[in-house]
Amino acid sequence: MNKAVTLKSHEPLAAEHFQVSATGLEVVGNPSFEEWSAACQQLQFLHQSVHWWIGDLILWGEHKWGEMYAQALEETPFKLQTLQNTVWVCRSIPQSSRHKELTFNHHAVVAALPPAEQDEWLDTAEREGWSSRQLWAESRGASTPRTLYNGPATVDGPPHRRIAALPIGATLDAQAGDEVHITIKEATSED
Repeated sequence: MNKAVTLKSHEPLAAEHFQVSATGLEVVGNPSFEEWSAACQQLQFLHQSVHWWIGDLILWGEHKWGEMYAQALEETPFKLQTLQNTVWVCRSIPQSSRHKELTFNHHAVVAALPPAEQDEWLDTAEREGWSSRQLWAESRGASTPRTLYNGPATVDGPPHRRIAALPIGATLDAQAGDEVHITIKEATSED
């Protein structure tokens, strides 16, 4: 069972030595290593949990008032598609089946599977220490993609460094003079 944590916006982060705002974290005084470490753990907890919280909150609001995303769009910084994906994962995987040692992305990988298969894959990912990408590859019978090229992208460089095309749906935002690095992965049979 996940440990319940009550968050209060007026409380300092982990100790009196850490004050957070919308734009940063300020260290006050001289925190010990243990206090610093506790603050790091609390931030990691917040980071890993926010999508669960938002999804569950939207589901509760949907149940209570029938509204799904309209209000949440105004209250969160997330786009509609992100909120829809978040709610879908939360709806697909009940709290009792969620693994606190795995990320939200791990759960998103298996959310479309039947509950027994979700549990099996999540148990294996946790036991094996898989990343969400490894879980995706393993759950689809694909090997983890291997890197074919990782380096700077140049327009006038040698042919092996010349960019011919980007995959459908990919975008590249760069301006003249920007340094751009490209990683090209070998496609698997599932791609």
